[in-house]
Amino acid sequence: MVMGAVTSEELQVLRLWTSEVDTRLRRFDYQHYVARAHSVGDRSGRLLAWHVRGEQQRRPIGGIKLDSGTMTNIQAGINDAFQRYYSILHAAQQPPSTEQLTEFFHALPLTRLSAAQQSELDKPIDAEEVQIALQQLAGNKAVVMVSQQSTTAHARGN
Repeated sequence: MVMGAVTSEELQVLRLWTSEVDTRLRRFDYQHYVARAHSVGDRSGRLLAWHVRGEQQRRPIGGIKLDSGTMTNIQAGINDAFQRYYSILHAAQQPPSTEQLTEFFHALPLTRLSAAQQSELDKPIDAEEVQIALQQLAGNKAVVMVSQQSTTAHARGN
């Protein structure tokens, strides 16, 4: 198989492709590490955070398509593209005036509470309501409420 000359555009595409393959391999290595760490019981938050931080540092951006439509894999060009993008994204905009904010909030369709709803909200929350709410948490992860009397009896050894 005879290959012809590779253009710079094709070379950039190949570099991006190899960068993507490298990223996928690193991601697989990371997932394998996490699975292995959990299987042997190593769940240390510091070790995992250290490894994740290292993985993030080893994942450079191999190339980027510029506004002009050309691809670049030069780090300075990539940095400039990100800087331009985020400077435009976070360009200083004039904060809204007080009048604009007032107009906006007055235009919102907010409903008023009825007198019955207001009195219901003003009532103190009792233990039964809290217990019902806790039991309705997803996955039945509700806290078991123990009465003060049984806690005192348990502390005495009864």
